[in-house]
Amino acid sequence: MFNKLIAAILPYFPKKFIWIFSKSYISGETIEDAMRVSKDLNNKNIMVTLDVLGEFIKTLDEAEQNKKEYLDLIDISYKNGIDGNFSVKPTSFGLLINKEVCYTHVREIVAKAASYNGFIRVDMEDSPCTDDEIALFRRLKVEFPANVGLVLQAYLKRTFKDIEGMMDLNSSKFPVSYRLCKGIYIEPEVIAFKKYEEINQHYLEDLDWAGGIPALMKRLRKNLHNNITVSGRKIHEIADSAVVVDEDVIRPINKPHHKEGGIAILRGNLAPDGAVVKQSAVTPNMMRFEGTARVFDSEEAGMKAIIDGKIKAGDVVVIRYEGPKGGPGMREMLSPTAAIAGMGLSESVALITDGRFSGGTRGPCIGHISPEAMEGGAIAILKNGDKIRIDITNRRIDVLLSDSEIKERFNKWKPIKPKITTGYLARYARMVSSAGSGAVMK
Repeated sequence: MFNKLIAAILPYFPKKFIWIFSKSYISGETIEDAMRVSKDLNNKNIMVTLDVLGEFIKTLDEAEQNKKEYLDLIDISYKNGIDGNFSVKPTSFGLLINKEVCYTHVREIVAKAASYNGFIRVDMEDSPCTDDEIALFRRLKVEFPANVGLVLQAYLKRTFKDIEGMMDLNSSKFPVSYRLCKGIYIEPEVIAFKKYEEINQHYLEDLDWAGGIPALMKRLRKNLHNNITVSGRKIHEIADSAVVVDEDVIRPINKPHHKEGGIAILRGNLAPDGAVVKQSAVTPNMMRFEGTARVFDSEEAGMKAIIDGKIKAGDVVVIRYEGPKGGPGMREMLSPTAAIAGMGLSESVALITDGRFSGGTRGPCIGHISPEAMEGGAIAILKNGDKIRIDITNRRIDVLLSDSEIKERFNKWKPIKPKITTGYLARYARMVSSAGSGAVMK
């Protein structure tokens, strides 16, 4: 049955794909079958990840049995010369029953793999991961930095007939890993995940797992004042006690991720007091962009146009009256930017706003345009069809209008009525300063 499965799927796979075999749950097959097929895959230059998948366990005796099976699997694999690694689910070793027992079991498995210079992938099956899973992974990573990795997975139910239709996922940026488990011949589970090293991107969780802010402070120690903190400990004490677990995430000073920081401040006739862009999330070909303004007076109006397919390549989406005064309160524009990215336009469309963005924004999205529209900033006099030039490299953002045209438009401009006229938010809107000066109450 293994060979039939490989024959059916293998033509679709590039080299270096990861296959996960279950010792326990491939019906009618034995560990010897798994070893034989693993060697076959190795010969085809495909890495193998071996796994003992346990049902949802209810007792610690079952967790102990899973551990014994896994230790046997590791020994047998290396004795058979299998070139691969292993995957463990913390919940298969008692995480939901006793966290410390689970840690002891998984640590023993990692130690066994490490004795063969092997590698264990901690399989976070929950979405989002639980705090207990993350804590377990961090403890293991500190003790076995070279032998423990992480797998975050999104499960998609598919039949074999669907596999060919899913090959659009089979790209260098989004590889697909097939898990062979119970019911594989009827309804396999397909796991699509981003391969971090191929897209050269890290997430906030990686910073935490790499040692967190204390580890970052350790890198910057000589540049930090040794002040007391709310913990009662001084800055240098915290830095000295920290451990940098992953040096590719928290790099040495002489090997930074980028020669500049992630944030850039732009200025120009569209933002005399400044605007903010996360330049680290902008691709090189979009660092300089000139496009046609599509102007909206609220997030909702801009979002509707994006969803309705009215935004095209070459457009600059302008969402105004969303600043500290106009919002009021400066809502984040995550939904419009996510919609632009989801529609495949992040490489051909820019978005500017006097509102703000979340840390998840990517692409040429410029926020905090100051002065904002509500206080008579240049963004207030933009019209559909205006040409806007964004030059992140040279820190410029301009509307391509003459000074006389800008002056004439201002002479005709009148502020819109406030969205809220009573209560605390109305008071806030009257008294808050521009984003360029911190959006503070005066």
